[in-house]
Amino acid sequence: MKTGPIDLRAVKLHAFALGLAGVERRRVDSSAVASVGYDAARRVLEVEYRGGGAYAYAGVPPRTYAALLAASSKGAFVNARVKGRYPFRRR
Repeated sequence: MKTGPIDLRAVKLHAFALGLAGVERRRVDSSAVASVGYDAARRVLEVEYRGGGAYAYAGVPPRTYAALLAASSKGAFVNARVKGRYPFRRR
């Protein structure tokens, strides 16, 4: 049996894949994004879009969530700094 250090990122992503994510979201002023929420302990960002659908992104650092809240365009920020960078699932 192989032993060694545990990759905690892999464990967190595994828990995420099992559907353990669930974050309280708050409304934001945006034409594309209806609400966002963040769980710092699990590093999960949830984004609900005005067009429908909500997505949970795993492994998102707290500074990225803070930058999202400060962004003048929430939709552009998510497109440039979140989508394609973090594993996700539809909520």
